[in-house]
Amino acid sequence: MNYTRVMSALRRRRWWILSAVTACTLATGYGATRMPREYAATAQVMPGEAALGTLKELETPLEVAQDKDDLVGRQDRLKTVAAVLTSPTVIGRVIEQQRLNTTPAKLLEEISVEEVTSQMLRISVKDKEAARASAIVNGIVDEFVRYYTDLRSQEARKQLALVDSERRKAEKELRLASASLHGFKKSGQISSLEDQTKALLEQSGLLSDERNKAEARLREVSAQFESVSESLNRAAPTKEIREASTNALLLDKLRGEVVDLKRALDKELGLHTEEHPNVKRLQNELAEAQTRLATESTSKHETVRVIPNPERETLLVTRRQLMNERDGLMARVASLNNDLGRLQARVSSLSGKDVELSVLAQRYAQAQQRQAALTNRAGQLRNVAASLSNGTPIQVVDRADQHNPPQDLSVGRTLRLTALALVMSLAMCVALAIAMETADRRVRTLEDAEELAHLPVVSVVPQLAGRASAGTLCLTAENDPDSHLAESYHFLANHVLRQTFSRESTVLMGATGRPGQGATTALSNLAIALARAGRQVVLVEADMRRPFLHEVFCREEKPGLSDVLQRTATVQDALAPTHVENLRLLSAGTKVKDPWSLLWQPYMADVVQQLREEATYVIFNVPSATVFADALGIAPHVDGAILVMRTKEMPNGAELKVQSWLDEVNVPVMGLVLNGVPAKDMDTAEFHRDYAKPRRGETPAAMPALGDGVTAPVRRSA
Repeated sequence: MNYTRVMSALRRRRWWILSAVTACTLATGYGATRMPREYAATAQVMPGEAALGTLKELETPLEVAQDKDDLVGRQDRLKTVAAVLTSPTVIGRVIEQQRLNTTPAKLLEEISVEEVTSQMLRISVKDKEAARASAIVNGIVDEFVRYYTDLRSQEARKQLALVDSERRKAEKELRLASASLHGFKKSGQISSLEDQTKALLEQSGLLSDERNKAEARLREVSAQFESVSESLNRAAPTKEIREASTNALLLDKLRGEVVDLKRALDKELGLHTEEHPNVKRLQNELAEAQTRLATESTSKHETVRVIPNPERETLLVTRRQLMNERDGLMARVASLNNDLGRLQARVSSLSGKDVELSVLAQRYAQAQQRQAALTNRAGQLRNVAASLSNGTPIQVVDRADQHNPPQDLSVGRTLRLTALALVMSLAMCVALAIAMETADRRVRTLEDAEELAHLPVVSVVPQLAGRASAGTLCLTAENDPDSHLAESYHFLANHVLRQTFSRESTVLMGATGRPGQGATTALSNLAIALARAGRQVVLVEADMRRPFLHEVFCREEKPGLSDVLQRTATVQDALAPTHVENLRLLSAGTKVKDPWSLLWQPYMADVVQQLREEATYVIFNVPSATVFADALGIAPHVDGAILVMRTKEMPNGAELKVQSWLDEVNVPVMGLVLNGVPAKDMDTAEFHRDYAKPRRGETPAAMPALGDGVTAPVRRSA
């Protein structure tokens, strides 16, 4: 479908599209106004250092933590604070306090927490009532502050109890070291150490501490290595992945088969009706192919794919890293042991009691340092516990109150939904109109007619606005020769004159695939146009079953063609002049019961020859060729046929059937006349209206009346 066809379809259905879009938009707008309002209340909290930092970090200022590159850890702890804020415990307490008829899970769907900065959180609660949204968000903030303060206080008390226990042990060790050192000095032995001995002992102590740390890490790494090795032994080397998929090759084959069957079915529908055996067979095959395609599209085939086990690969990498670290630690421990052995050998080489005194002094100094550090730590924890008892680690920056009222989320919602409905309904209506146009197989345009009949369209007859009598339409070329409708018959006459330019006499007939196509109107106007062009024309009414032309031209029905064929009248007696100069009419004549047998009389050839001698053009008006066989009785005697088709007809192969019958008797079809095309779809209609407008200062010419002052009778509507 090309752009012109699409625009034509949209133009034809514009009022339907406009009505549907308007109804959908208005319904959406009305529904949006009936939707309940929704409010969002917000509050902001700022966790302090007591909330974001660990209890160990409280010993040092924030700058130290930043220098230690711990900002990422603080951001993670901010997320932990946010998780505590939306925990079921906090939300459940708020529900109990405010007696809300909901569950924590449902209420959490209406709560959102976002990080405003690296040290601030914003809490938002949505509800249909502004007051309740404010109460819920304030309740969450208050309960969260209390709950988180309790958590931090409990953690501080636990840490303080642990530090106090360690401090008491350190004080006991300090008393023992002090007693040993003073007792040794009172014995009157050596009271000082040489510088060399003191340095060696200090270095030995440092190496001993480093070795102990390395051995502890070695034991930890070895345990991890053994655990990973056991997991690696249990892990399978490969892993099976089961996947469900469709057979792509078979689907492509079935789709191609469906497309081929559709093309073949369209071709057969252009030649035959739906009752034809070939059409039924193709329809059944197409239905079976579509069923197989739908079945295969939904069926899944399970395939098993074997891949290396990713868990085993991860374990291999971890074990390799642990093995490298273990080997490094073992080498480090061995090196430290060697260094300690050398230092101890040097210390052993020193004589006297200085070594024993130095060892006692070193133990005393270490115990004193440990006791002082634990005492300082215990004091800090007491200060933290006191600050948590007197204050909170969470500062409330904003609450939902008159200075921070809930926001109405419904503002602009009606406009947004209405605009969305307008766009979506318009898109859907346009898509539906295009789909309907694609599915519509009726003849609408010149291209449709030419594709169906395989003939050139030589005249496009517009559809008149309103209703007009059939008799009036048959005389358009005489009564209104400068109209757009008459101009279409002039184009038909042009084509006939060009095709028969070298002939002295030409016999033509109209042909239709079904009744009501407008052949009588087209042929009568063609006859008038040729007569007005100075040609002698005889218009023959060969439709003896329902004759009409004698009423159009206000002449008697008999004598006519039936009387001439029965030899009760001559051609000259039956020919009647009309009010159109150069045009004579041969009426249908006396009614007969069997027009077909009369038209097939051998004398028919003599009658046609006599008519050739009387006029330059002889035009036969016959009934529909697929309804009555009369047309085929006249076809052997004519020089050409004009096929007439009306728009908005569903193709059933009738036109092609008529052409095949005419081909059997060697009657060429000179062209196709397309009737009933809407004037709005014809560019020539607009141009013709522009030419028909009077110029400035001119008086419009009066429309000519029907010939001989007689108005054509109204019998059938067009």
